[in-house]
Amino acid sequence: MSDSKPVASRWRRIEKGFIAKFELAELPYRVVATDFGTVFTCDVDGVGFRQQRESHYPGEESVTDHDVLLEVQSLVDRADPRIEEVHNGKERRKLKIKFTAEMDGIQFEWVFVLQPASPELSQVVVRDELVQPLLDVQSALTSQRDKLFRLLLAKDTEILAYKSEMEKSGLCPIRRSLITEAFESTNFLSDWDEQESLIATTSDLRSLVSNNLEERPFKRRNVGPPR
Repeated sequence: MSDSKPVASRWRRIEKGFIAKFELAELPYRVVATDFGTVFTCDVDGVGFRQQRESHYPGEESVTDHDVLLEVQSLVDRADPRIEEVHNGKERRKLKIKFTAEMDGIQFEWVFVLQPASPELSQVVVRDELVQPLLDVQSALTSQRDKLFRLLLAKDTEILAYKSEMEKSGLCPIRRSLITEAFESTNFLSDWDEQESLIATTSDLRSLVSNNLEERPFKRRNVGPPR
């Protein structure tokens, strides 16, 4: 068994318009899923997973529930969970997420049964884990856009000054592309790369909440002043 700890869990798209996050690396052990209408969750204790594992490996040295959950986390990260919506007698929605994975040549089937989360947890999930990251990225994009726009204005000012100086001296500018002080004194290219990275990040986040994405707010060939 590997002693390495899985990376932090992340939201991932699964089936039928749902996204899910498997938080099995550290307490509280839980699975959260949502279709952006209802938030579902279940607490995980690891006992059932450990028993299933021990039934396939009789005589093996006993492992803790935590160790087994770390294994399950790594399997979930590589597997393709399947989701089905089920109902009980009272028509209360439940969600079952299951997947099969191979470990040491043996097929395991892991099942999570999720119930609608409490209003308090639903609010935390939607506000802190879905909406707030988008707002943070939007704020970073706006700040970066304004910074780049100021750099472009500085370059335009220097180009106009250069052309004016050439005209006064009776000379004509011979370079169509000018490397001016504004570009030499700043990390313009790295700033631009950061902007592109932020755009990619917000695009990934938005794709989780909508299939109808708006046009990207910043394009290399269409730079305008902040609104």
